Amino acid sequence: MVSSSLDLSRVDDLAAYLEATPDFACQQLTPLTGGTGNYTFRLHLKRPYKGRSTLVVKHAKPYVPGNRNIAFALDRQVRPLDVSSSLIVNRKNLDVRGKSTIACGEVSPPRLAHLCSRSSLA
Repeated sequence: MVSSSLDLSRVDDLAAYLEATPDFACQQLTPLTGGTGNYTFRLHLKRPYKGRSTLVVKHAKPYVPGNRNIAFALDRQVRPLDVSSSLIVNRKNLDVRGKSTIACGEVSPPRLAHLCSRSSLA
């Protein structure tokens, strides 16, 4: 259960929360930019999780980050994550020399490692 004193949209509070988990304690936690619906961070794990040393964690609030006046339903975090069928590498992603701008192995669909609806973390 999330302590009511922790705000998981803040780096220090999220790091403290994750420290208490068996799998997701991290040595570094970096906010990611560019999204509009969640607070998103890159975790550099203390111990690899299923062969991965970094993961991305998303925390949802009932509003859009940066604007509490725009409501955004929390159930967006608990909907099934099924992007593998929608990931398409378009052949139009070519540079001027006709070479692909996406190297093989660099693009992969995200996989859900853990979902906690109580803390709105995915």
